[in-house]
Amino acid sequence: MKLFALLTDGFGARGGIAQYNCDLLQALSLSPDLEKILVLSRQGPKVQSDKPPMMEVIEPKGSRWLYAITALGRSGQFGKNDWIFCGHIYMLPLAVALSFVTGSRVWLQIHGIEAWNRGNLAVNIAMKYVARVTAVSRYTRRRFLEWSSIRPEMVKVIPNTVDKRFLPGEPSDRRRFAEDDQKLLLSVSRLSSTERYKGQDRMIETLAALEQEHCRFVYMIAGEGDDISRLQELVASHHLEKCIRFIGYVPDEDLPALFRTADIFAMPSTGEGFGIVFLQALACGCAVIAGNADGSTDPLLDGRAGLLVAPEDKVELRNALKSAMNNPIDGTFAARIFSRQHFEAAALALISQFNGRDMSGMADHD
Repeated sequence: MKLFALLTDGFGARGGIAQYNCDLLQALSLSPDLEKILVLSRQGPKVQSDKPPMMEVIEPKGSRWLYAITALGRSGQFGKNDWIFCGHIYMLPLAVALSFVTGSRVWLQIHGIEAWNRGNLAVNIAMKYVARVTAVSRYTRRRFLEWSSIRPEMVKVIPNTVDKRFLPGEPSDRRRFAEDDQKLLLSVSRLSSTERYKGQDRMIETLAALEQEHCRFVYMIAGEGDDISRLQELVASHHLEKCIRFIGYVPDEDLPALFRTADIFAMPSTGEGFGIVFLQALACGCAVIAGNADGSTDPLLDGRAGLLVAPEDKVELRNALKSAMNNPIDGTFAARIFSRQHFEAAALALISQFNGRDMSGMADHD
């Protein structure tokens, strides 16, 4: 059996979807049922490394038409016993078109807001030809099933995993950011005008109220994007320049040290499919605060590993911040639940079921 993976973000690209794709394909490469994995992505570096021998990674094609032509040209290697992995719902029409040409079956992966509501006409038509679906969280699965025609038993959850680099340790440069008696708060995400749901603005407004209560803190906002100026203006309007700092983009290799430096990771988002940064922060020993209205509930284990708040409720967020400052929850045990070992076992069990056997043994996680 062979797998043709159509991805938006592939090996070496930034972001949670790229990381998930990399983790999943690496796990699938361990399967004795798979003889070859061919990967075609829209984003990522030209030179690929650290990939299994049975995996071929085609140079990324940023152009939509060049991507489609390349996919069609390479689809001749696949047949009726093979699978086309569609890594994003927007690419589903292309994946289904290739399945008509090759006779392969379509496996759709869904992540977050792109799958929460009914798609365009082309996606809705293509959905009729999807054989299997995997979702990154229970919330995304539930929202997807509200509008799609896919039977619930065909939609399985394989959540994110956390790399072993993320583990507790001594902070290396805490005094660079805060004084000894200050609590160090952190958020990490793209600061894009299209992703304001992340909640940094809600954090700023809530911290303005805490500052009036003479709470000692520094809030580090990591990330880059076109929404920085708006957030900086919001900080200035509350006169919080001394306690809120924009630290820019943080490379992936530096994230474990950054998480270890912080006391609290807080991101009251309303649009997370899962939120791998929550899992990374928990694994490094941060107390974590997240929203209760999206996929963030999964890495926080429904509130057992951290604090869940109604993200639009500033009073609830303020109380959660005060609670985390005084009595932080240790959620490091979540890293064991979402370990690489468990992730690989779930992925391998799924692909063995794809090889012509019943899927009833896989939990729906709803």
